[in-house]
Amino acid sequence: MKTLLKLVTLSVAAAVAYKVYEQNKKKQEDAKVIVPIERKSSDLPELNIETKLDSGLIQSYKVQAKVMMDSYPSGKLIDLIHTVTFAEQEQLNRFIKTIQELSIDHEVNMDNLSINLKETIHTDVQEAFNHIIKIADMSSENNGLYHGWVFENLK
Repeated sequence: MKTLLKLVTLSVAAAVAYKVYEQNKKKQEDAKVIVPIERKSSDLPELNIETKLDSGLIQSYKVQAKVMMDSYPSGKLIDLIHTVTFAEQEQLNRFIKTIQELSIDHEVNMDNLSINLKETIHTDVQEAFNHIIKIADMSSENNGLYHGWVFENLK
């Protein structure tokens, strides 16, 4: 009889232990539930033109343009200044002719064969990205090195 009582006690203890184990397991599984963060596809600008630029570079420009433009209020104007350098003066001169045909304000530094281009745009990430890609692509097509951009003179 003592053996039977011990067996029943052990069975009950095992059942209770198993139930506690299952409850703890469920709590751990609930704690591990990962809630995905939904990102709108409109968070980053879209590539609207054909370009020969590297896709990694384009993605970098998207992120940089987004982060930089997020610090400005919407509905304003701002100057977008691009910097491009060239290895040879002939390349720079050809690029200057192209820029003049497009009526883009520019400032040339013959000492280091560089050019700064100035465009006034709206404080809109898509508009900024479109201009960045356009100038970076033109730079590449004319054997220039696109160094990037800055935003200045919020209006």
